[in-house]
Amino acid sequence: FAGSTFALCLSIAVLGRGMFINRNRTAAYVCANVKPSDVLPPTEELGSTEALVIFSDFECPYCRRLYSELTLWRRQHPEVRVLYRNFPLKVHRDANAAAVFDVQATLQGKGDAAEACLMTHLIDHDGLQECGRITGLDSSVPASTTKEASARVLRDINAGLKLGVNGTPA
Repeated sequence: FAGSTFALCLSIAVLGRGMFINRNRTAAYVCANVKPSDVLPPTEELGSTEALVIFSDFECPYCRRLYSELTLWRRQHPEVRVLYRNFPLKVHRDANAAAVFDVQATLQGKGDAAEACLMTHLIDHDGLQECGRITGLDSSVPASTTKEASARVLRDINAGLKLGVNGTPA
């Protein structure tokens, strides 16, 4: 870390119409100086010196492909923490519901399992129920938890907007 910011850098290649981590050569290199408080919830510690922060939408086909690529990449780079932030796009009907579901699962300690399920299943009412069943999510959560989850999604969106995010994955 340099002072209170860290460099958020991602080597990407443009393949077709999506953006993916480039295994061979760099087509673009994106870096931004980011305050940890811009992308991390106040109670979350970074836990490593390197982090890759990705703003994502569970209905975005490019985000799903990137998630698949990053799953493989993370095995080779366990020293880098990958932090997903919710950035549901308005054009995706159920993306916000999926983002709230993801945060609720995280609050119940099942965020990684929910994330994996949401990235590999159809996102609609039935898909969310299926992911709830697969992850063992407690469906009797109080309304205050849903309100807190919605607030966290909004915080992610605002952090993304502050950083200039206008699409996903970013």
